[in-house]
Amino acid sequence: MFQDPASSRAFVYWRTRVNSHHTGFRAMELTDDCTNVRRESDHQLFQTANREAPAVFHARGQYYLWASGTAGWSPTTTHLYTADSPLGAFNRSGLNNSRGWLVGWDPPPIPEPGQHGNRRADGQPGEWAFGSQSTFILPNPLFDEVLHPTLAPFIYMADRWTPDDLYSMGTYVWLPLWIDPKNASRVRVEWHDSWRLDNATSPFLRAVTAGV
Repeated sequence: MFQDPASSRAFVYWRTRVNSHHTGFRAMELTDDCTNVRRESDHQLFQTANREAPAVFHARGQYYLWASGTAGWSPTTTHLYTADSPLGAFNRSGLNNSRGWLVGWDPPPIPEPGQHGNRRADGQPGEWAFGSQSTFILPNPLFDEVLHPTLAPFIYMADRWTPDDLYSMGTYVWLPLWIDPKNASRVRVEWHDSWRLDNATSPFLRAVTAGV
């Protein structure tokens, strides 16, 4: 579910079968009390290879749909789509990554809870979202574009699954998420062993300060 901060309307998003080899995403607007859907709003956002785990968020007039691939309980790459309205059409912006743009994730070693967690068999995180799968992207309540522009405007919230022990070894990943103020299609998440809502600094602003 997603509530549009611009209109206060609520929407539901889901993965649907298009044919035996591809899936797509659909969305519908909810009624005012969020107990039913407005059937006339049923809309296919896009048709593409398997995607799941949608997380929708809004910033500066853009709507973002973050999704992962599908591989059972195993990790997959992540994908970012953008649109001008909650019902699309959504266009693929690229892979969400942590260092550079469209070059893949390259996080430092992360503490694994017990077993190897949601990682590729060879141990290389690649574009595997720090061993996690998106579940929600939450606005940071402390972010203010005027008073606190360097803080992360969003929190990337995700599950980390251990395929061999789904019940006792399922954990969570919460990381700061930024959007490049000069390029709205660039979304970046950075690994932090620990962080607070009021102290993570935008990597885009750090780059400007360093003259990069």
